[in-house]
Amino acid sequence: MTQAGRAGTACRVPLKASIISAGKASVTTSMTTRRIEGVVFDVGDVLARVSYRRIADAFARHSPLSPEAIVRELVGTDLEWDSETGKYDSREHFRRIKDRLKGNSGWAYEEFAREFALGLAMTREGIASLQYAAARSRVFIMSNTPYLHALWMFEQEVLATLPEQLFLSYREGVMKPDPKIWEIFFGRTRLSAGECLYFDDNLENCETARRLGVSVVHFKISEMNLLDEVSSRL
Repeated sequence: MTQAGRAGTACRVPLKASIISAGKASVTTSMTTRRIEGVVFDVGDVLARVSYRRIADAFARHSPLSPEAIVRELVGTDLEWDSETGKYDSREHFRRIKDRLKGNSGWAYEEFAREFALGLAMTREGIASLQYAAARSRVFIMSNTPYLHALWMFEQEVLATLPEQLFLSYREGVMKPDPKIWEIFFGRTRLSAGECLYFDDNLENCETARRLGVSVVHFKISEMNLLDEVSSRL
């Protein structure tokens, strides 16, 4: 049976959507049985661990800047925003990073592309959680990501095969926590907010989803086990 054809799972979640952290609801509410039809996962620090330092260490071989300085240049800046909203392609992304980091002339795009993927690694819990959720409901990915990290996703068999659809910011032209990405999601999947369970490590992203009526788990990869969190709700 295809994922779209699977029946939803009756799941005990708060009557009013709340953010759930470390296995406990942040707001005390009455409980009811809500039917979960779709589980939505973020990727970075949910299904996979992210290490910007590993990327920076690799980039530092081509730059006079320290790894710490490289992280400051890459994370939370226009380089990240523009690449993750698809303002330009990956080769232009490389050119801009090379200029910003004062990269040496021998640094080639192909090497950059390999190094850019070094900071991502699927976890065993992430793989098992996707498999568990996909056996019980429709499964989706919603991730702020540039093309090269999306390319890494497609190389992971579970990410390339189990989710019904992937909502990737570089392709949609909008990043979380902008609620427009949820508008795109609801329109394309024909799901309502009340039918969805969402896992994300970013509190602001969680707050946006919660305000829309989605049941949300604010996931902390260093403190929580993803498979436990998923299986307790499906």
